[in-house]
Amino acid sequence: MRTRRYLALAAIAALLAWSAPGLAADEIDDFFQEPGTDADTTAGQGEGSSTDQSGQAEQGGSVLKQLQAEQEKERAKYAAQRRSQIGTGDRSERIRTYNFPQSRCTDHRIGFTLHSLPQILEGNLEPLIAELQRVDFEERFAALTGQPVAARRRDEEED
Repeated sequence: MRTRRYLALAAIAALLAWSAPGLAADEIDDFFQEPGTDADTTAGQGEGSSTDQSGQAEQGGSVLKQLQAEQEKERAKYAAQRRSQIGTGDRSERIRTYNFPQSRCTDHRIGFTLHSLPQILEGNLEPLIAELQRVDFEERFAALTGQPVAARRRDEEED
């Protein structure tokens, strides 16, 4: 029974060291000490005493709870990061719309519309790429100079 408990505590210590690499060895040892006691006092009570065993079981449980809380915190952090990267899938997050009846392609990020959908589908993306580069340049220039970005909406004139 005692060996099993020590193996369990060693496994918890290993998990703590793995999940919290910034912890020093003495900090991990502190997790296994009863509050208000030090290692010498606990060992002096006699091995196998009921107070010694119950104290270690409580310590192991509190360490496990703390480890689980840390892991849950990490999971929540990564879940929030993933949600922010994926988005909601809402229509307001659309990037580009292709309207076949009107032969129109609109890039909603920059508010640019082309009325030449067949050429775009054939691979003629130069007008769209040029406009994306222009807007990117304007935004970078405005960030460097501190000036506001010029109005974005500019639709291609129909021929």
